[in-house]
Amino acid sequence: MNIEFREKLITTLCAASLFSLTLFLFGPLYLYFTNISEFPYYILDVWYLFASISLVCILLISAILLPLKKSLYQKAVSLLFAVAVLLWIQGNILVWNYGLLNGREIEWNNYKVFGYIDTSVWLVIITFAFIKSSLVYNLIKKISLGLILIQIASVSIACFQAPKQPDWKMYSLSEDSKYDFSPDKNVIILVLDTFQTDIFMELINEYPDLRGTFEGFTYFRNAVGGFPTTELSIPLILTGRSYDNSVPLETFKKNAYLSSIPYILKQNSFQVNLYTDKNFIYCNENIASNIIQKRELVSNKDIIANMYNITLFRYVPHFIKKDFNVVNGLTKELNLTNGDLDFAQKIVTQPNTKSEKYTFKFYHLWGTHPPFSLNSNLEPTKLEFNRNGYKTQAKAALEITKRFLASLKNIGIYDNSMIFIVGDHGAGVAGSFGLNTEASGYKEENSSSNIISDNTITSGLPLILVKTFNSNGDLKISDAPVSTSDIPKTIVSELGLNYDYPGCSMFAVKESDIRERRFLEYKWGNDNKPDLSGLKEYIVTGFSWLKKSWRPTYRLFTPEGIKDSRPPVYEYGSEIKFGIGGNAKSYQFDGWSHPEEGFTRTNGKSASLIIPINQPQFDLTLEVILTPFISGEVEKQCVDICINSEKLGEFEITKTDKIKMVIPKKYITDSLLNITFNLPNAVSWVILSILSHQSGQSEPAFRFRMSHYSG
Repeated sequence: MNIEFREKLITTLCAASLFSLTLFLFGPLYLYFTNISEFPYYILDVWYLFASISLVCILLISAILLPLKKSLYQKAVSLLFAVAVLLWIQGNILVWNYGLLNGREIEWNNYKVFGYIDTSVWLVIITFAFIKSSLVYNLIKKISLGLILIQIASVSIACFQAPKQPDWKMYSLSEDSKYDFSPDKNVIILVLDTFQTDIFMELINEYPDLRGTFEGFTYFRNAVGGFPTTELSIPLILTGRSYDNSVPLETFKKNAYLSSIPYILKQNSFQVNLYTDKNFIYCNENIASNIIQKRELVSNKDIIANMYNITLFRYVPHFIKKDFNVVNGLTKELNLTNGDLDFAQKIVTQPNTKSEKYTFKFYHLWGTHPPFSLNSNLEPTKLEFNRNGYKTQAKAALEITKRFLASLKNIGIYDNSMIFIVGDHGAGVAGSFGLNTEASGYKEENSSSNIISDNTITSGLPLILVKTFNSNGDLKISDAPVSTSDIPKTIVSELGLNYDYPGCSMFAVKESDIRERRFLEYKWGNDNKPDLSGLKEYIVTGFSWLKKSWRPTYRLFTPEGIKDSRPPVYEYGSEIKFGIGGNAKSYQFDGWSHPEEGFTRTNGKSASLIIPINQPQFDLTLEVILTPFISGEVEKQCVDICINSEKLGEFEITKTDKIKMVIPKKYITDSLLNITFNLPNAVSWVILSILSHQSGQSEPAFRFRMSHYSG
């Protein structure tokens, strides 16, 4: 081997290795270790797949490049090296925040600036590599080896810092007897994820025939859930107990599930089967009959396809990312409703009465969780991310429910089954789809000082339908104040089992009862996962759809104990800061995302602040410095500023500008100041600061810094 060829071989291997290892090995490994609980498999079982693909890619690229003529070879290997460097830059430096990946599709037009930045960087580096290929060629070995070592170090650090592998990865949920029922007695819970109760009321009002589907059921519309997302809602439904941060979550699950409804019924000779994500339960053979200590089998093909889909989403430039479907975290299937369609088919063809024991079945379906992709005929359809799309998906969920109930009737077990059809929570976190209070016949009272967010309320309003044993007749509607935490107590009461669960049997609660129900709210963190570091407590007394029924206790449940989260009375002249480390969170009401470095994004067409104040002696002057982000066809940003529901200012912003307006003292009617920024045509804009002071005074009363993003 001559020196020239050896030099060529080494340079080629360096460029090919940087490209292949970055994309096919280091990228997947880093994503795995930084999201270890999102993947159902162990990396030790599959790492060789990524390593083998990387090696094959290195050899294939080398085989293509080495035979090329010198002039063509030098440009080709320089361009390959440039692309490899760009992949590393894109995946580690140009990592953009696309908002909450909660099922809704990314509004790509709102992030075109990311595309312009990415495109500029890629064009500059690729052009430079092409024009100055001889210079780039001489740098390939050193830079490639350097970046490979950096990635080895970063993956090693991520591996070292990764949390312990969750215990549920050692278990599987068998589906062998998924549709086997007892001819004598069955208790069934069907969870329709994210199904909000007012949508059901609206649908049965519009389609009266739907009521006939629910023969013998009681619709408890005055219901409250315990938490805003599935993470803690499923444990609440099955155990009746609320997580309060007093112990680590996994410890809570273990303790709670070892006295849960599945556990108690299994001890009472029931065949118990749970069909949900394993990370929502405590996996133990004493909890359910279908929990087996065996690693879940995930096909290598699915692992590779899923992981490289996620990796490419992170490592390619903005305008190409839309080709990779990452709409709901990391490990969801491309068609997230496939499980529901499979259930809809098999519940018709496979149900039987072969079980020799009484049975308990817990089915957790996708339901009305975004993305919305099923119409009422169960045909895959891309639906808009709005209330109409949500409602259409709800019709699909009820069609599946209709087929499920019909199948139970066909095999003769409908009458001797107790059936719960519930949402685990409402849609507040998933999206701002509103609340149709009028569908209930109640009327909402407008109050400028109401300090409960619409998203908070809607996330706590799940559907609850219950049919007890041998119940018949038309669908009944009850306004008894109930909660999803009452489900275990209701089951043991109807079965006559002597077990003292928290809560009440729903059928023992009267509509006239005055009852306090608890809802604990948490937000989503920067990593698109629930942030359970602080659980904010609300007490609901009265009809749950009404804001006046909700009351914050200002108790914040943290791992360090219960803290008082009451916002301090604003001191005129003091500063309110947004972003990480700021104090604005205490005053944020509706329309805000999680804090980031130096700013906080808003999320929607409006953003509000509720600020406790002392009654001012003078009018207030509000001074706002706005910097809009103009995108696409939007040439200006419209901003309406409302004070305690009164619109006092309407502005059009095309560049960084200062706005000054007076807040007349007569509009400040109580001890809470509600400042709302309505953004009718918002795409993305930034509020640099907002200043307010009492007229006649020289010092500003308060300052904010905030950033706006609207999907």
